[in-house]
Amino acid sequence: MISPLAYVDPGARLGQDVIVHPFAFIDKDVEIGDRCEIMPYASIMKGTRMGSDNKVYQGAIVGADPQDFRWKGQQTYCYIGSHTVYELIDNGYDVVVADNLETGFRAAVHPKARFYQGDIRNKEFCDHVFSSEKIDAVIHFAANSQVGESMVNPLKYYDNNLGGTRTMLQSMIEHGVKYIVFSSTAATYGEPERVPILETDPTHPTNCYGETKLSMGRMFYWASVAHGIHFVALRYFNACGAHMSGKIGEAHNPETHLIPIVLQVPNGQRDHVSIFGDDYPTRDGTCVRDYIHVTDLASAHILAAEYLMNGGENNVFNLGNGVGFTVKEIID
Repeated sequence: MISPLAYVDPGARLGQDVIVHPFAFIDKDVEIGDRCEIMPYASIMKGTRMGSDNKVYQGAIVGADPQDFRWKGQQTYCYIGSHTVYELIDNGYDVVVADNLETGFRAAVHPKARFYQGDIRNKEFCDHVFSSEKIDAVIHFAANSQVGESMVNPLKYYDNNLGGTRTMLQSMIEHGVKYIVFSSTAATYGEPERVPILETDPTHPTNCYGETKLSMGRMFYWASVAHGIHFVALRYFNACGAHMSGKIGEAHNPETHLIPIVLQVPNGQRDHVSIFGDDYPTRDGTCVRDYIHVTDLASAHILAAEYLMNGGENNVFNLGNGVGFTVKEIID
């Protein structure tokens, strides 16, 4: 079984009767045996040799060129960031938003927030924002976040995630902004040694996305040592839900997240929901995931900023619901 989000190295050999789960990424020149199943949203690069009697489900990507492979943006003008802005404004904060809208929508920006369109890799842009506004703290969501893409195009992730963070930090330091909340990921832990994961557990990322997020956190630490930056890193898995007003939420095309897919059935957008994988060692055989509502995540980011501005020390916090739900439980 090739698990969701797994990466298979070029030239690897897979046996027979293998199930390649959604969002797994099979790199070029891999040999796949007979009677395998390639689930929707799994990605198979060109040059892969497949045996006989294999079943390829609709939605699987087979034969793509790694050099030309691109993933659609999975977040609108930052799914979690947009909800954080709404919560900040609802709590009386004055908010400035900076975003390049590479994968997002201007309409998702709260009308009371002041918006600057630009790229944080551009030092002049960052300096313009920090010199134009009186900024007390930064909540940093700007990063590429697709696991599969990060394995095909790692330099893009180092350029944007690390390069952008470095430039923004330099501008923060020069303009005397000392507090930053970093929206990180539980992908920094890699394959966890235990569940629930503790903040003190080893960090061994298994993909470039997780590696860059971990490196961003280390950058904040050394900027703290040298320049007095105060930071909190928040690590979490699956965000879900939408703002209670209905004005903003998840907007993916094509939709790949489980909860919106389930909701498409009563809305008449699909006939049914398919379950891929029913042999996990769980209570009903389907995969268990930890979901946290996007508004709760937004509140956590705000609390982290307040914690820093009230004298809190540099820290890392894991966020989660604390109770895992299986795919079948979500559907039911």
